[in-house]
Amino acid sequence: MQAQSRICLVSHAEDLDGLASAALLARKFGVGKESIYFADYSPQLLSFVFKKLRSRNCKAVFVTDLSVNESKAKDWLKILSSLRRKHARIFWLDHHPWPENAEAVAKLCDIAEYGENARYCATEIVANTLSIKDAYAKKLAKLVHMSDFAIKPKSRKDKMLLKAYDLAIAYANSMSIERKESLLASMSMEISRGKLENERINKIASLFEKVSKKEIAKSLRRIYTVANVAVAFSSSKALFDELLEKLFEKSGKEVVIAVNVDRGKASIRSKKRDISGLAIAMHGGGHPHAAGFPVSGKYKLSSESGRMLFLKMLEKKIRKSLC
Repeated sequence: MQAQSRICLVSHAEDLDGLASAALLARKFGVGKESIYFADYSPQLLSFVFKKLRSRNCKAVFVTDLSVNESKAKDWLKILSSLRRKHARIFWLDHHPWPENAEAVAKLCDIAEYGENARYCATEIVANTLSIKDAYAKKLAKLVHMSDFAIKPKSRKDKMLLKAYDLAIAYANSMSIERKESLLASMSMEISRGKLENERINKIASLFEKVSKKEIAKSLRRIYTVANVAVAFSSSKALFDELLEKLFEKSGKEVVIAVNVDRGKASIRSKKRDISGLAIAMHGGGHPHAAGFPVSGKYKLSSESGRMLFLKMLEKKIRKSLC
């Protein structure tokens, strides 16, 4: 794995753990921005990443902080099989639960770390697996651990830094795919160079925070209740982690769901109940208390009638998976 251009990285597009785990690998192997891609569980973004991987002569592919949801296992099998035919080595370093039909994906990897991990985030798994133990890696992994496991930082400096990244990543995910990929890759490269704190992140965060607060307030004007689960609809202008917390506070419910109408994606959070089964039932994935799933465009969520159809379907899944 000496040829830098032959290494490709694929990581999670939606949080600091995705950016940081890719950053550690980029730093370890000298990978450039052009070889870093970000995905989530949406068909559009996965398709974009798959096309990029097919166009590259990768000799090693690292996938970090991404699980294989049930509906996309066949797609991952197809792309990994294609990479294997080109003699690429595949390393998958994740900490999310995988459905049973994803076992075949793991078997195509040289190394596959996966399954619910209550101790380590993906950044820590990367650092441990590749023995990256310098002071900066340790500092970064500690910070990302707090972010990914929702542990409140003790210092105000760390708290502000994590919030800035949440806002900047949310801003990136509100953009078109090409622009999003470019911005996320740039942010990851800055982290890889040891520049965790920088003015660009702070500027993006400041601008997006003002927009997000307005969008969250607008979204919370109408909260739907389905099988004792609170549901709110919003746009990509909202910081969804903050929206979900506000939804907990305002609804008083144990389980909440925030739906991104623009991107056709929903985020689920719970205080105590395991919601990973619901996410899988909705063709998504995640952790027991933080998960997500894609939402089909057929529901036309910008309209009230479309939302009602979606909520009717969601209620059936909730009653089957949670009740």
